[in-house]
Amino acid sequence: MRFSLKFEAVKIGLLAALIVAGQGWADFFSGWPAALGTLAVLAALDLFFYFVEPFVWRRFTLRRTTYYVTDQRVVSTPGRRSRSTDLTAISTLTFTEEPDGSGHIHIGDRVVPDGFGNRTVGELFHIADVREVVTLLSTLTGQPARQR
Repeated sequence: MRFSLKFEAVKIGLLAALIVAGQGWADFFSGWPAALGTLAVLAALDLFFYFVEPFVWRRFTLRRTTYYVTDQRVVSTPGRRSRSTDLTAISTLTFTEEPDGSGHIHIGDRVVPDGFGNRTVGELFHIADVREVVTLLSTLTGQPARQR
């Protein structure tokens, strides 16, 4: 998981400061245009990783993600690794339903679905029959389901 956009902004600022400080090495960068071009390429790569990579990653992993609901936990398996959340840890249950009956289920109060490195399930994406799954989770947790 990436640290944050602020961290990357500081990194780009430090890189720009190094380029300005190292301008004495004009042979290395061949002057300002090459130095600014290098900075622009690095900034474009950072922007690519922040704004494109999450969507590409989600596209390739969501088709392989399998969700399991047991009488004790919710498990998400996107490939070889799995995450789980105990049913007793679910404090809220909200869902979004599309016109075709599919949808997303958000479990818990976390803003970031996976938390930060704690390997828990926070949201179930692209559920074919969202009402059936949310009713099952509501029954197992004792929490009322609320539609967003």
